[in-house]
Amino acid sequence: MAEFFTHVGGMSLLHIHCGDCSADTLRRSGVAGDILVWREIYIEGPAPGGLSFDEWCRTRAQFLTSFGLEFQAALDGVTALYRSLAQAGHYDEIVLWFDACMFDQTIMIHVLDELGKLALAHPRLSLICVSHCGLGELPAEAMAALLPARTAVTPAQIACAHDAWAAFTAADPRRIETFLQRDPGVLPHVAPALRRHLEQFPATSNGLSRLQHAALEVINGGAHALVEIFRGVSAREEHAFLGDTSLWACLDGLACGGTPALAIAGPGSIVRPLHDPLTQLERWSVTLTPAGAQMLRGELDWVRENGIDRWLGGVHLHGAEAAWRWDAAHGCLVCMVPASAV
Repeated sequence: MAEFFTHVGGMSLLHIHCGDCSADTLRRSGVAGDILVWREIYIEGPAPGGLSFDEWCRTRAQFLTSFGLEFQAALDGVTALYRSLAQAGHYDEIVLWFDACMFDQTIMIHVLDELGKLALAHPRLSLICVSHCGLGELPAEAMAALLPARTAVTPAQIACAHDAWAAFTAADPRRIETFLQRDPGVLPHVAPALRRHLEQFPATSNGLSRLQHAALEVINGGAHALVEIFRGVSAREEHAFLGDTSLWACLDGLACGGTPALAIAGPGSIVRPLHDPLTQLERWSVTLTPAGAQMLRGELDWVRENGIDRWLGGVHLHGAEAAWRWDAAHGCLVCMVPASAV
């Protein structure tokens, strides 16, 4: 049975959040303690295992420059996260706040894995993980009410996080399928998140990821304004996991290539740096191309028409064919290259 921590008085707490929105809500709630916001996004960009610490930080920083950050600033930000985590032994307790979406769960397993490796001598680790909504949607009083119900992190949960992160960062995505078969269930939202991650691999039917396919379906259904598209795509997810910046990048990618699936009309690109986000969204309109309609019907294949260069965790899909695809009908990955090349 999980131990519950119910007393905070006199204890020093470090709260770890994966978003500024929920962290700001916690600050307004009156809950005591310091806050560390883990500003990363492992469901996008390269996350390969087996790198040294310096290689890992530089790899992630280089990816974060795609959001308009300067490389050195991004590198300083990434390394500061791990420096703060290494110093967390000064606290009596570390409280991890996450929700059930793929975005949060990938960060959670990484942070738990890192904390397990640090083997901090004194702090107690506890976890709050909500499934009914996103943490950022909660009012301050509701967030404060979660604290007394936090549960102690167990060795089994640390081990599960380690195995899940190793699978997520592996170059062979079948490691995720193996993890799912053996998952002990001690972190109940990890398996659904990793299954959803596998659905981001190009489909065997048309080369589109689940997110890309959903975007085309929503637009085909009559949503042409960016706000409408965002709402429609989000409504198709069991747990919303993407922000508008990520969706705009997805739409922009679908409008590029030799055989674009979308046409975007408006005053310039919809991909903007984080410090200068897109505004006046009503000025853009997105429509399906004839090729996009064919892709929805399974008559054209996005990857074979346009090639691919995409990281999914530790897997780099690149070239004229994706090495791995997702077979939705059978719920499994399919290898598209000779076994010797895997």
